[in-house]
Amino acid sequence: MISAPLIHGLAREDNLKLYYHIHSLQSQKVLIAFYEKGVAFTPEVVNLANPAIREAYTKLNPWGEIPTLLDDKGNLYRDSSTIIEYLEIESHSIIRLIPADPQKALFARHFDRALSMYLYHPLEQLILEARRVGQRNEKSMNSAEATLEKTYATLDKEVATKVWLSGEEFSIADCAAAPALIRLCTLYPFEKYTHLWSYLDRLQARPSVSRIRTEAEVQTPALLVRTSWSRPTRRQDMATHI
Repeated sequence: MISAPLIHGLAREDNLKLYYHIHSLQSQKVLIAFYEKGVAFTPEVVNLANPAIREAYTKLNPWGEIPTLLDDKGNLYRDSSTIIEYLEIESHSIIRLIPADPQKALFARHFDRALSMYLYHPLEQLILEARRVGQRNEKSMNSAEATLEKTYATLDKEVATKVWLSGEEFSIADCAAAPALIRLCTLYPFEKYTHLWSYLDRLQARPSVSRIRTEAEVQTPALLVRTSWSRPTRRQDMATHI
């Protein structure tokens, strides 16, 4: 059995069990959704670095990825976007993360998927290469940085005239954007994209986002707190910010 202490401030509920780790960006994305909607759940922290726990967890998720949601009917949802879609359908919360307007809903889902490909994937590449001190693959890093520049420019344009990615309402797209942008603001900064930088400020002021930062920053403050003195210049001391 994979078990963990209760997250401070959350009432336990037997009908939803979330397997996650606070330092997983996909887990943070889902936690933001839970906190936005005010939906309680039973937390199960999964340390995939532990071989025994990893082996046990693959019985729930054969791919060994987090998060996974187990509902009261025994159904398993093994994708962060699907978990948020599930909450939208099954929870009684009045807070919507998929806009009621079909066009805005399509737009929110589009950015949720696009960020997975063009923000999360290059971020993972940079983290992987940053850990290879003295053996970094320059081609891989250049590819990741080029993708991020395109993504930054696209997002900067999108939020220039909007509060959130899908318009005036916080959505699944913003749940996806927050964890990655918070990590990237120290790993591969984007200050020159002023609209995107202001968007990050709005994200970090959101109570749900602030909460996941608080839960995680005790162990790794450099990853999660943006300060004027801690921003590296692109690849400068990158390994210290992973």
